[in-house]
Amino acid sequence: MRVLVLVLALLLVAACTSDPAPTPPPPTRTQRPTPAPHPPVPRAKDRDVLATLAGLDLCALVKGENVTLWGPHRCTLATPASDAIQVSFGERTDRIERFALPVEVVAGAKVDAIDEKHGHCSMELPVSFTYAVVFFSDTCAGMDDVIATVVARLAAPGKVRHRADQPDMSKDACAVLAGALTDAAHPTPELHRVNLDVCSGDVPHLGKTTLEQYLQRAPPDGQFWTKWAVVAGKQVYKNSRGCRWEWSEGGYADGRDRTVILGIDCAPELPDDQAKKLLSAIMTRLGTAQSPVKATKLTYAPGEPDEPNPGACVDFQPDACEPFQPTPVPAGAGPATVMAQADSHVLCAAAVDAVRGQFPQARPVVDTQQLACVFVQPDHAVELTVDVLTSNDSGYRPTTVRKLTVAGRSAEYREYADRAMASLCVDSGVPSQYGTGTLLWCVTATFRAPRNTPTAEPDLRAAARLEPLLAGLVAKYLA
Repeated sequence: MRVLVLVLALLLVAACTSDPAPTPPPPTRTQRPTPAPHPPVPRAKDRDVLATLAGLDLCALVKGENVTLWGPHRCTLATPASDAIQVSFGERTDRIERFALPVEVVAGAKVDAIDEKHGHCSMELPVSFTYAVVFFSDTCAGMDDVIATVVARLAAPGKVRHRADQPDMSKDACAVLAGALTDAAHPTPELHRVNLDVCSGDVPHLGKTTLEQYLQRAPPDGQFWTKWAVVAGKQVYKNSRGCRWEWSEGGYADGRDRTVILGIDCAPELPDDQAKKLLSAIMTRLGTAQSPVKATKLTYAPGEPDEPNPGACVDFQPDACEPFQPTPVPAGAGPATVMAQADSHVLCAAAVDAVRGQFPQARPVVDTQQLACVFVQPDHAVELTVDVLTSNDSGYRPTTVRKLTVAGRSAEYREYADRAMASLCVDSGVPSQYGTGTLLWCVTATFRAPRNTPTAEPDLRAAARLEPLLAGLVAKYLA
């Protein structure tokens, strides 16, 4: 028994003191390097045009026989081709929405956000990154002639100001409301400018607050309006159906008054002393002197930047964009692939010649959110995304999958006909730093209707160019 115990003890000691079995080495992985810093590309500065626009008489701009000024910055023009064309100063359509809408040139000036859907026509003549002259009618017929007249008169804005012998209508509703809220010790929220005459915002402790300016022929006495109080020498009327106050800022040419309405969705009722304080602040702001004309250039020529996004980023829908900056591509398949995955500018540098060989109009930009290189075109008909990925799974179900060989390397083509997309990925043979196989060079094409033909269907036939495109890239950097 002692011999058995001794043998077991010796075996146990040997097991505890012997070297462990050798561990197999980890798989070889690439290390993601730190890209070289790229200097930021400055964004263009917007024009300071708001005070100039506020001082312009829109009906003097459109200059027709049948024009009616129905607000300080709103005019209606009757034409033979349409019931009426409404013209106003307002904020431009959001750039993401503008991206898909047609653009044209009228009298040498850019006109965009052209929308003929839903039985109406609207166009915008941009005068800054933020503001535009907005045209709206039942049809686009005759619109270009009116825009051409406006373009010509905007070349000399000092000649189309509001008349000096009439009540001063050179006030932007949002500028007035923001200043008055501050003067009356109210918080100033983000305000929404419908046009220069209508502004609204959710004011803490007040509710949704709206300031409107328009022209009418008589005071609103009667029906739901009654005389309420005299504030700063002006008779104010109040609507019995809620917190709405109206008053006149003076008579206009044809017997109408320049009328101002302040509306608040207030519950409970705003105390009279607080209402008078806010109304007085608004009247003081409305009574300030008219600003001088500062802007002398108010339209954009074709190709002239009309938004702050620099370079080719004007043709990329998201704002997370910067122009491509030429960057060296390391020699060898491994270094080139690893650095391209780490630095989107290297991606663009590697792909630029191959892409332009198939899509001559394409220009490279860097998607700073997705960390990819994107090639865009002015007509927006196709957008190419070049990336180095660990998988070609887009998350969508392809309608076509095809295995092939590109420049001697295995590749896979996927088409998503229902999404007007196609992608081609080639195996670089370079191990992933995550130990999940090898890295893939991929190019994904997104097809759209050309910019000025919004009713056309996207054309996927250009997907046939992806193979020679990627073959050119592989031959140059992965051979």
